[in-house]
Amino acid sequence: MDFEILQRFGWLFREVNVGFRECIDAALKRNRVSLTFGQVSTLSILSTQPGLNGAQLARRNMVTPQAMTGMLRQLATLGLVERRDHPESLRADSWHVTAKGEKQLARGRVAFAEATEKMLSALSPQEVATLQGYLQRCSRAFD
Repeated sequence: MDFEILQRFGWLFREVNVGFRECIDAALKRNRVSLTFGQVSTLSILSTQPGLNGAQLARRNMVTPQAMTGMLRQLATLGLVERRDHPESLRADSWHVTAKGEKQLARGRVAFAEATEKMLSALSPQEVATLQGYLQRCSRAFD
């Protein structure tokens, strides 16, 4: 495939990602959720996959382990996550969302839903389903 076409796809994915994040941050502010995109994303990941360690969370959130360590400290200070001993390793951490964190996450998910609906509003329901299928196929191609 032509390099320029491939490059355009990369830029389109980046453009959508940046716009999505900005839209979510605006919705978080509008809904008076005092969390960032990254914090809500971290809570969401931990809510569905409790017990992950910091390195695993960093990979899933596409940030450095150092950035994730700082974020987890902030979330723990706010009482939204807690560190527990890892069942398989004394040196590893195991992070879990607290009840207070779940409440904040529920508010944050409203902002994510608003941003997602806005992003998809230019598409018909059939186009949304088709896009989802295409993106899933693209994602599986990396496996």
